[in-house]
Amino acid sequence: YQRYKMVEDLIGLIRDGRRLRILDVGGHPGLIAEFLPEDDTLILDTLPPEGRNYVQGDGARLPFKDASFDLVVSVDTLEHIPSGQKLGFLEEQLRASRDYVLLAAPFEDEDVSLAEQIVNEFFIKKIGHPNDSLEEHFAHGLPSLDETLSFFDENGVQHLEVPNGYLYNWLVMMMATPAVQALPDSEELVAMLNRFYNQNLYVSDNRRPCYRMVILASKQHSLDRDLIIGKYEKVKADVPVDAKLKLADL
Repeated sequence: YQRYKMVEDLIGLIRDGRRLRILDVGGHPGLIAEFLPEDDTLILDTLPPEGRNYVQGDGARLPFKDASFDLVVSVDTLEHIPSGQKLGFLEEQLRASRDYVLLAAPFEDEDVSLAEQIVNEFFIKKIGHPNDSLEEHFAHGLPSLDETLSFFDENGVQHLEVPNGYLYNWLVMMMATPAVQALPDSEELVAMLNRFYNQNLYVSDNRRPCYRMVILASKQHSLDRDLIIGKYEKVKADVPVDAKLKLADL
């Protein structure tokens, strides 16, 4: 929810009433379709297909012609790409899009790295095994935000960045969720925990310090920075610091 709700919100600000053709690279199992039911969404992932509108393939070698999509999305995928292939991955996103690229990922940062190490150690101690996704982050290294932004600059593509996943909320939820899942007959409890987050914490989640940055880039349009970034700055200012947020900050 944290990742794809932000994708839904940002696309809502740029769609201008259009039905969009969207490619989600690394989007297994296809959650984007639930957030963008009015658009034509296609999933590409290295994992075997699940359901309709799904292609198995490599994000660094997309099997599509140039400018095949209005928007190419990748959410928490770049950090799973080996260091030597990250640039090629970005080049393919830009090539396959006729206009927009929306890229979300955790980037190199001391606090983000420490938070990931804490979560992984929690998995080992509490769950009995490391977190496979985080182990892959450690193996490939988190991408550099400066290098990623320089890529768009060098290609003459306008971009802006929005924080997503308030780091303290992310850390608490990444530890609480697997701990609850380990309990017997916990499906409904897990659903309640996620519903509490969705209803109460997400509204204040798009601020620093953040777990991931979301980069919105456009080949053809001048992005309304004041509208888009101002939307999240306003939400942060309007949310009262009540007991729920104080708890989330612990």
